[in-house]
Amino acid sequence: MLPITSFLSCTAPTDELDSFSYHQKHHAKTYVTGLVAPSNKTVDGITTHVLPAKSERALNKFLTEYDWDEDRLNRERLEQLQTDNETRWSSEGVVDDDDTFTHKTAENIPNAGKFYDRSTRGHICGQNLIYAIYADKKTTYPLCFRLYGKHSKTRSS
Repeated sequence: MLPITSFLSCTAPTDELDSFSYHQKHHAKTYVTGLVAPSNKTVDGITTHVLPAKSERALNKFLTEYDWDEDRLNRERLEQLQTDNETRWSSEGVVDDDDTFTHKTAENIPNAGKFYDRSTRGHICGQNLIYAIYADKKTTYPLCFRLYGKHSKTRSS
């Protein structure tokens, strides 16, 4: 695969986010470009194929160690969506909430536990992601999500 020499245009709204520093914006744009374009979605694959990437270590640090306010970032994202006629909320729009399971093999994984799965009509070991989605005739996008913690408070993401 040929290397990607610049960020994809879909990453441009990242520049308007106040919750990211200059370097965080760069890493976020690297990550999104890497998820959309190359076939290898690992940190190593992304930094190998997306040439503006600083380094594998820098991208990994952004994904695992950087601290930012997820709720503020989500508010900014939703505010950006309201500035475009194609994604602005309308009176015909609906909000749907649902959940999904990610099956896991061990309960020592954070927020994993035994859950009743209606689709299998039995208990499974996994994580339970609860989310809300906005939809109308023009668009559909996520509003927010939470990883349900059986024995602790829910975690924001």
